[in-house]
This record gives sequence, structure tokens and C-alpha cells, in this order.
Amino acid sequence: MSENINVHWNLATADAWELYTYHREKLTKHIVEHSNGKKSLIVFGAGNCNDLDLREILSSYMTVQLVDIDHSAMVQGLTRQGISQANVTLTALNLESPDIMDQSKILVCDVALSTAMVSQLFAARYHQGHPTITKKKIIEIWRKHLQLLAATSLEKSIIVSDFAVCPKAYKLSDNIDHYQSIRKILSDCTPFNGMDITLVDRILLDD
Repeated sequence: MSENINVHWNLATADAWELYTYHREKLTKHIVEHSNGKKSLIVFGAGNCNDLDLREILSSYMTVQLVDIDHSAMVQGLTRQGISQANVTLTALNLESPDIMDQSKILVCDVALSTAMVSQLFAARYHQGHPTITKKKIIEIWRKHLQLLAATSLEKSIIVSDFAVCPKAYKLSDNIDHYQSIRKILSDCTPFNGMDITLVDRILLDD
């Protein structure tokens, strides 16, 4: 992913802490609920941490590593929340690097979290002058990211992403594990490029 594009997106949401309140509370609750007996967490696409209550997360995990191409955004995110860099490992890394799976900087943790990373990988290509992405490339991007999560998590991987634009208003259950309900809602939506849930299903089944 282009570093300039990622920096631009992080700058655009740098002051959106209040806007992210509902999402941050829901996501943090989900992360904490999956910390039972697990000591370490790695977060891909941490950015400026608007969607992470780091103090709450650090009360449940002994080790937390944040990974993003934009190191400055992560530092600012910690500063905003009053978190010392001594308590969190920050790793500036391009997740599209060809040797990403061999990066010695990445810790293998109990839980791996991908937060809005996959949609960013596709969106960046539009900004880089690639208006169309072939199905083969979509599968390649998804498979590589899923392999990264599998390689860096000992127990569990969590993927959080925006998938589609929806013309209807739905009241979602507080239980975000209602997979079938989400599938029904998505059937009324227009998926973002590369984010077709049925394609992801097939990739997961094939692997």
C-alpha cells in the first residue's frame, strides 16, 4: 500500500476520536472478551487507534503489538490515550511487502486482529491508478492476508472490515457474531471492490 495514501487517510481521521466512540466500544469489548487465558495481541492496521481503547485492552493482554505503515499515526494514537510506548510495541511495516511472512519484526501472538486492513488494500489500488482488479488478484490479496493472520496467531484471528454500501437502515444486534444475519443484510448491499463475502467464503473453504 502506498505510504502517502495511508498517511493521508490517517490524517483525515486524526481528530475523529469522538466519531469512533460506538465502534471503539464494540470492538474493544469483542477483543477483551476473546482474551480469556490469552496473553498477547497483535493488531494489523492500527493507524491512529481511534477504534481501540488501548487502556482497556492492556488490562486484558500482557503484550500488545501495533502494526501499521504509518508510525507517526500510532505514536499520536498512544499519546491521545495517555499510553506509554513502553507498554506497547509499535512496528512500522508495509503489509504488502513481498517478504511480509518472513518479517522478524512481527511477533507471533495468541490473538491477531486485522482492523479495516483488507478494504484498505483494495482501496489503495484505486488511488494508485488501477481502476479494475481481476478476480485472481482479489483472491491473491485475501489469501495472503489470511495467511498472515494464521501465521501470527496461536489461538484466534479476528477480522474487522467494512464490506459494502447499503441503501437500507438496519438495526444490528449487539452480538456481532450473528454471521447469518450479516449475510442476509449483505445480500441487500453493493459490496466494495474485492469485498464480496461469497468470494471470501470460497477462499476460506478452499484453504
